[in-house]
Order: sequence, then C-alpha cells, then structure tokens
Amino acid sequence: MKDKHALEQWEHFVQEANRPNILKEPWRATSTSRLCSDHFQVTDYITPPSVNGSCRLKKYVIPSKSHDTATMLFTIPNKTRCRLDLSNKRPIPTTDLENLSPPEKIAKTASTEEKRDELQTKLRQKIRNLQQQLRRSKQKVKTMNEAIKVLEERSLITSKEAESLQSTFENKHLQFLYNFKNLKASPSGRRYSDEIKEFAVTLYFYSPKAYKYVRSIIPLPNQSLIRNGQLRLNVTQAS
Repeated sequence: MKDKHALEQWEHFVQEANRPNILKEPWRATSTSRLCSDHFQVTDYITPPSVNGSCRLKKYVIPSKSHDTATMLFTIPNKTRCRLDLSNKRPIPTTDLENLSPPEKIAKTASTEEKRDELQTKLRQKIRNLQQQLRRSKQKVKTMNEAIKVLEERSLITSKEAESLQSTFENKHLQFLYNFKNLKASPSGRRYSDEIKEFAVTLYFYSPKAYKYVRSIIPLPNQSLIRNGQLRLNVTQAS
C-alpha cells in the first residue's frame, strides 16, 4: 500500500481488533498479509467478494468491522480475501468512447447511405428503361420485315405483293409507320402522314386480311376510312 497514512490505519485496526490476544510486538503489514473480507462494509467494495472470485476495495477504504475471535491474521479456508496492496489493482474494462460515433454523426451517415442507395436505384431503373427502349426500337424495325414474311407464309399476300411491300419498306424506310405519338393516342385522336395513308391504301388493296394483321402490330387508319374513300391524300395518286 503506497498511502502510508492509510497503511497505518489498517495496522492500527488490526492491533485493536487483536488486543484481547495481547500481541507481543506491534503488528506490521507485509506484502503477503491478508485481511478477511468480513471486516469491510458492503459499500466499501468496487467488486463485492464472491466464493470463487476476488474482490476490489475502493481507494482509501479502512476496515471497520471487528470480531471477538482472533481470526483476522490467520488464513481462513473457503473465504474470499482482499490484498492489502491496493495499488495492485486489476484494470476495469472500459469502453473507448473516442471510437464511438456521436448520434448526430451516425444519423448523418445513415442518411447519406440512404440517399446513395436511392440514387443507385433510380440510375439502375433509368438504365433498364433505356435498354427496354433500345430493344423495342430494334424490334419494331425487325417486326415489319417479319410481318411481310408472315403475310406471305399465311397466303394473305402473294410473293409478288410481298416483294412490292418489301421494296416499299426498303425504299421509304418505313420508320414513319412507327409514330410514337399515335401509339400513345386513342384511335380517334391519331393523325397520319400521307406516306402512312399511301402505305395503308396499298396494303388494303392487296389484302384486307393482311391489312388487319399489320394493323394489329402498328397503328394504321381504320379500314372503314379506306372502304368509304374518306382517307384523303394531299398528293396526286398514280393511276
């Protein structure tokens, strides 16, 4: 024990507690001296005594509970004892507060990660939408070629008519058929260019069934407009 004043108080307590036994010489504590834990109050402990463990006293604690029997200076089996050398303390595990983030920092980090995840989700969705638009665009160009082949295979048009339509498709690049505004508009609200009208009249002339089939794929004028002659062109038709 480094505190000499406290050590003297401990030694005085032991001498007074053992006065009935009349010690021959004043008792002095050594490094191997032990004192029974029963001589301390419960409030004197940092770590209370247990059967299989050691105990820890608070700093500057002095023994205060005496017994009538001279058991203080002797080894008592199965009793937990405290060392007089209070400087030989086992460290108490502590939490490193410096490594802990404050609530504000944790909340800010969580908010940043949430915004980043939300942005990544939106970017992935945008990429998927662009990929789908690209696939649809390629499919539309491919669909018209296949539509003409299917019309021929189903005998809805002849080989000559198929060649004529194919030629029209290649020469005029029938991209005009894929009018995106018409795809989204209702049938009564669609507007068709003269090229679309010309193609529609030609296809209907070859085969009404073929026209019906193609119209299920791409937006074309209603058949009744062609039958009733209501589909007017702004260009002079070849005879």
